[in-house]
Amino acid sequence: MRWAAGRSLLFRDRLARFAVKRLIRECDNGVNSAAVNALIRVAAYGTELAAARALSALQSVCEDREKAGTVIYACLRVSEARLWSAVSVPLLFRSSPDGLDRYLGSDSNTGQARDRDREYVVNALLSLARDRPERPEAAQYLAATDLPMLVTALVDAFKPDLPGGRHYLPDAAITAIALANPHVVPTPNTIGLAVAKGRTDLVDLTSAHTIDDLLFGCASEDPTMAKVCRRHLRALPPGPGRERLCSWALMEDGEATTAVVGAGYLPEHPEDRAALLFICQRWDEYDTFDPDGELLYRAYVARRHTNINYNISQIAWQSGRPDPATRYLAESPSSHGTSAAVDHHSKHGPSSTYGSDFGGHYGGFHT
Repeated sequence: MRWAAGRSLLFRDRLARFAVKRLIRECDNGVNSAAVNALIRVAAYGTELAAARALSALQSVCEDREKAGTVIYACLRVSEARLWSAVSVPLLFRSSPDGLDRYLGSDSNTGQARDRDREYVVNALLSLARDRPERPEAAQYLAATDLPMLVTALVDAFKPDLPGGRHYLPDAAITAIALANPHVVPTPNTIGLAVAKGRTDLVDLTSAHTIDDLLFGCASEDPTMAKVCRRHLRALPPGPGRERLCSWALMEDGEATTAVVGAGYLPEHPEDRAALLFICQRWDEYDTFDPDGELLYRAYVARRHTNINYNISQIAWQSGRPDPATRYLAESPSSHGTSAAVDHHSKHGPSSTYGSDFGGHYGGFHT
């Protein structure tokens, strides 16, 4: 019985080594993903000799700059935990030099096809760090790397990518990696990253555009970035940046309102100041600054069809204070409704009559 079991094991080992030999020959003739994936499985599940030979073959392919991409990409994309721990980790992160360093750090003048393959590898590595926390080697590698291709990819994750400078924030994992990596240097158009890394020398805190990016950064999933952005919003010098933040608060943006109230900011323009005091319900200051409500009324008239008008009416209705909408509708009934609309407004608060056309743009703001 023992002899039979030993003979069976010998047969399986010979078969596995024969399979490895065939797969190596296929790779020598031109790497294909099917042969690579088969070698990865043998390296993880084969008998000791076959597994060692398969891993050695994969290592040899990784040393060939023309063929390495297929192996590295396949290792990054494995689904099973055993394939990852037995093959991907030793091959990519613990070899000397690391398989990733050797491949991604080589001369970039290698042709369009190989540059594309390297982009696939970079994207797969970023996806791993973002989506597979149970495989920390990818995140640890990215947090320490100084390879230009990877450092650039981390910085680019914070750059605007839509017309007008709108962009999305990277998730908490990529943000934490970028903040931890000392080689990731912000640029002037990665404002959130620059502020979070303490590079305020790259940022104009008086700029309205900077304020938009800081507000965007407050929504980051990474608590460090969100905290730093909030702190800077509460320490703005006078100028267009502070005025922009007040404009956002007028539209009842939560982060902007919290920052404006916390820092005690007020707009320079009298009508804007009255509207902000009213919307933020700072009643003592408002009653002193605009005792007869004339400034608030002028702010309301100047900002017809905007969210600010709706916010003013909503606060007036909630607080029981006079609503400039009532006066405006009474003085201009032909333009904005009938007495019935005024009566409905006074009894039920702001309705779709006043909110349907609001946009959320900066029309009428003094920035």
